[in-house]
Parts: sequence; C-alpha cells; structure tokens
Amino acid sequence: VGGTMEIDFDGRRCEYTLEMAPELDLAYAVTVHKSQGSEYSAVVLPIFGGYDKLYFRNLLYTAVTRARKLLIIVGSESRVYQMVDNNRKMLRYTGIKWFLRQEAGKPAAESGEAVAFYVLAAFYANGVGRDRDPRKATQLLKEFGKSGDVVQKFKAGQKLLYGEGGFRKDTKAACRFFETAARMGSPDGAGAYGYCLVNGYGTKQDIELGLRWLRKARYEGSPMACFEYGQMRMDGRFVRKNRKDGEQWIRRAAEQNFPVALLYLSDGYFYGDVFKQSISQAISWRLRYYAAIPPEQAAEDVLNFMDACFAKASEKQMTELAKVVEKAADAGVPEAMVAVGDYYMLGFHGFKEDHDEAFRYYREAASLGNKEAEERIENLKKFLK
Repeated sequence: VGGTMEIDFDGRRCEYTLEMAPELDLAYAVTVHKSQGSEYSAVVLPIFGGYDKLYFRNLLYTAVTRARKLLIIVGSESRVYQMVDNNRKMLRYTGIKWFLRQEAGKPAAESGEAVAFYVLAAFYANGVGRDRDPRKATQLLKEFGKSGDVVQKFKAGQKLLYGEGGFRKDTKAACRFFETAARMGSPDGAGAYGYCLVNGYGTKQDIELGLRWLRKARYEGSPMACFEYGQMRMDGRFVRKNRKDGEQWIRRAAEQNFPVALLYLSDGYFYGDVFKQSISQAISWRLRYYAAIPPEQAAEDVLNFMDACFAKASEKQMTELAKVVEKAADAGVPEAMVAVGDYYMLGFHGFKEDHDEAFRYYREAASLGNKEAEERIENLKKFLK
C-alpha cells in the first residue's frame, strides 16, 4: 500500500519501497552466483544432474565458502568429485588473492568428513585459493582415504599410485588403500591390489597371490581387472600367452566403458600392431573413449588423433571427432577453441562457414592467454582491411 512493502525477517519487520524491491532475494534459495559476496551460518547445497559446462571447480569453491559454520551437500557424490576434477582455467585479476591463501577451508576438513578432505586436497593440489602444495595435498588425500568409504579408499589409491592431478606418487600408501578396499569387498580394489602384487608396486612382488586377487576381481566384474588380465594374456606376461582370450577380456573391460581399455582397442586398430588395421574400428572405439572421459581431458588427444587420421578418415568421421573438439572448447580448453574457430572460418568438418563465430572462439581463447588465437585475430584483421 502506498508504494511500500513490509518484509518479515524472522519476526523483525522492515519496510521497503517498491523501488528497493529488486534488491531483495529469497535467501532460503539463491543461486551460487547470486550468493557471491555473502555468507550464511548454514548452507544446503543441492548438486544433481545438469548442464555439464556449469559444473566446474570454481563454482563448487564459491558455494562451499558461503557457509560459515555448517555445509550440507545433498545429491550426487560422484558429481562433487567431477566438479573438483573439472578445472576450467579462468583468468582473474582481483585483490583477494592474499585473503584466499589463508586458512579458509580448514574447518571443513577438521569436521572429519571424507569429501571435505578431498575438496581441500584438490585445492592445494591445483592452487585454488592458495599456493600449490603437493605435499599438503597428498597428506589431505591420505586423510580422505583413511576416513572414506570403500569407493573413496579406492579413489585415493588411484591418485597416489600414479601421482596424478597435483598429488605426489606414493605406491605404498596406494597399495594399502587398495588392499583395504579389496578386503571390504570392492571388485576394483581387489583388481588394483592384485595388480600391485603382480608387479611389485608398493609391496613385495607376489605373482601367485596377485593373480588370485585379479581372478576374483575380474569374475566379480571389475573392468580394471579384466583389462590388466587381458593385457597379460596378450603379452604372455605372468600367465600363458593367448591373444584371443586376452582380447576378449580387454573387450569386456571396454564394454563397461573403462577408458584405458577403449584407448587400447582404438590404438590397436589404428596402428595395426595388435589387431588387423581398421581405421573405422579405431575411430569408433576412440569416440567411445572420448564419451567416457571429461571433454577437457579429451582435448589434446582428439586434436592429435584428427591430425593423424586426416587422410584416412571419411568426412563423416571427421565431423564426429570435431564435435568432441567443440565440447572441449565449450569446457574452456583454449586449444580446442582455436580449432573450432578454424572450423567455422573455413567451413570444415560439418561447421557452416561463419566468421563471426570464428572470431568469438578466437577472442575467448585469446582472453585465456592463447598466443595462437591472438595471432589469428591479428592476421584476420589485416586480411579483412
């Protein structure tokens, strides 16, 4: 009435003019973007399915740091891990760097929750809000494995076995996590533990015991165990050589979309050193491999693969591969943005010639520091004059 409204803040009533109304948000449900700059005593963060392009690490970091005392994450645990691993690089020039390097995030880890350890470990591993610290990241990753469930123990072991993603390699710790996961009933844990025993990674080599764990794991459906045993049969390593049986086990792993198996089959058919050469089969398995991994991880491989099979693949096949490049570009990979810009500029691989779209991709890549994109923009400006 009279151009004003009354808002009830938990019993405290305040009067607002209608002109001030657009400044109000319903605080019980706001987007992460709208909540930037604000903090709340307690936050419930729903993470479910959605548009993959939006699920990157910076968004999760913003959401987590809105909570002062209590954070409850509801939804998909695997999506949380995906967001932590999805590091879309964004250039930021702000004065908040020093503040973010401080102790923000430690209270979450001190709660003892496994996911909190993993998130904080990833922040240290990748320098999110603090300097990179592989030692600290690895220490927190081990805490994640110790406090986590069987799936989380296996995940910690994977990171430690290869020292990937900004973490230090620790095969002994990895083997311990795999053994614990195996004894808790995890088929993948059993397969990984068997793999370590057979090869002597992080433990004394015991081929016989390792093969028993691998046998148990593959008959329980572990794709990792199927692949590792298949490779052994193909090569005659630790077991009797039988290429046909080995290929069947590798295919069994590939049918479960195990990335390494998919890549193995693609390379085997492409180079003809494992199977009879077939470019069509190589591309088919490669496309399944790209579908099984995040687009930003596929970027470098798909660009190299397209160069390698340019003279051998059909235009339809190249178009399918170019779609993978486009997904990588949309996920924030500068090199993929440049490639998609080229496709639009030249009308290649199913992309209709569109110079405006080409410029858009070049500009976005250049804004992320890509020198090749900057050169293309300069050359095109000279050409268009």
